[in-house]
Amino acid sequence: MGDVDSCRTALGVLWEYVSDESPGDGEVSGEEGTSATRAQAKAAAAAHRLAWLWALAPDASLHLFKLDFGSSAATAKRLPLIAALLKHEKRLPLIGCAADVLRWHAVLLRAFRHGLRRQEAQEMTNAQAIERLPQDQQAEAWEVLRTFCDSFNRSFVLVERLYECQANPYLYEAAPGQWEIDLSGSGGQTGEPQLMGPDVSVLFSLPSMVAGAQDADGLCTVQLCNVLSAAHNELMDVLQASSTALLPRAALAPDAALPTISYQSSPEVMRQQLLSYSPERDLLPLLAAHRVEGKGKGKGRSDGGGGGGGCVSSSFDLPAIEHALAHTVFARATQLVVHVHHFEYQGELLRTGKMSALKERVPQRPLPPALLQAICDEVDTAQRQEALLALLEQAVAFLSALGTGTEDTAEQPLREYASQVLLLSDEAWKQASTHGVEQHVHLCHLQSLFVALEEGTPDALERVHPRYRQPLPSVLEAQLRIDVRLRRSVLLPVLHEFITTQLVDGSWPADANLKQYLTFTDPDLEDAAWYVDAFPEALSLCHALALHAMLAASAEAASS
Repeated sequence: MGDVDSCRTALGVLWEYVSDESPGDGEVSGEEGTSATRAQAKAAAAAHRLAWLWALAPDASLHLFKLDFGSSAATAKRLPLIAALLKHEKRLPLIGCAADVLRWHAVLLRAFRHGLRRQEAQEMTNAQAIERLPQDQQAEAWEVLRTFCDSFNRSFVLVERLYECQANPYLYEAAPGQWEIDLSGSGGQTGEPQLMGPDVSVLFSLPSMVAGAQDADGLCTVQLCNVLSAAHNELMDVLQASSTALLPRAALAPDAALPTISYQSSPEVMRQQLLSYSPERDLLPLLAAHRVEGKGKGKGRSDGGGGGGGCVSSSFDLPAIEHALAHTVFARATQLVVHVHHFEYQGELLRTGKMSALKERVPQRPLPPALLQAICDEVDTAQRQEALLALLEQAVAFLSALGTGTEDTAEQPLREYASQVLLLSDEAWKQASTHGVEQHVHLCHLQSLFVALEEGTPDALERVHPRYRQPLPSVLEAQLRIDVRLRRSVLLPVLHEFITTQLVDGSWPADANLKQYLTFTDPDLEDAAWYVDAFPEALSLCHALALHAMLAASAEAASS
């Protein structure tokens, strides 16, 4: 009765639900003694079933397991999967966070499907991004955001570097060996460190990496996915290097194409492909199940699984644990590719290098200056200019991703391409186009029109470094104004692209030869007789902005 009393005291009102201690419904008072005996038996049976609640838990702690496993250097060679698991024990439980990052990318790319400028993103929070979605999608988006923030704040400390060899500027060492996140970049020196949350700028969430640029904020989720996928694939290398008897079926096809997950993958597919590991869920139950009971020190099962001589004894059946891990946690796991779709901000077409790629695929030529000026005059509102620039960026992105174009491709009207290839609706075309664009702009004119429109934006040339803003020498300026050989309509777009992509951070020497540097942007200039003969050798990079202003003024005067 002692056990019954203990159970009754410990469980309180719950006891009557598990013990069935009361007499049955059909029992009469004359059978009171028999009823009491039966109730007593039922209570004793219930107490026996609950005895495990008070039993001492087996000593199967992770700490003891690590000590046991590390007691022999040979153990790691015999059991490579456990060795890899313990080596990467901090990273492995976080691998699944990659799925949460990709799901949040999917929400953002849906919210900004009509485009976004970097300046807008800088002032927009994650919460405000959700407000751009239809009302019926916002509740689910909030749940995705909460999961993403939790995963980011747990796993971002693994990203030691964001750009090449440069240390992650959003991590700081709060204590020796203890790294913390501060997205403000102040290293925890300005009050409470800033973690990922609804009020953080979407710059840190949107994946963006421009060749040659060091936009640390846009690299945060890119590098996080890279680090997590690398941890996943490293363990898969260990699994595939193990004996074939250990390998689950999914890892037995080294020549098969690697599966790919991206923001477009369903959550179910992501969960199936990515390793999902938790020590509490996956390892500790195995330690309890494969503990060698009743053995004293030196009498446990050997780590080789066979009790061979010279093996260090273990308190656990290590081969059985290795086998169980391979066929449970890693049963469906294979190496995979985590594809991160990079978001392209509006207004950064030249910065991404896609215009150069376009010229290699679809030959470009300038619009006549008078026609170009007329089209720019027709773009009478900021909304129309933004819509037309977005359309041109989309067309350039598609064309630069294709193979080499033909002359027929170059002569295809933009209206036809937008409708048939970009699938632009008639309403969207009306919002972006003008009469001049409808009638005269072909795919060979994309660069000319884009550069002319971008010049009308206030910040198109404001970012040029001061060292490239010196005035033209008066002799050279006079020479350039009267030299009819100089093809200003061809030179101006090339010069504009070079200035806005290469002369922003001041890294090039101001006295370098401008004529030579322009051929790096457009190699065709090297073979153009007018450029070789008419462009002054004495012009340096320091004169670039002044030359651009002079050519633009000349083009405007010629069209008036």
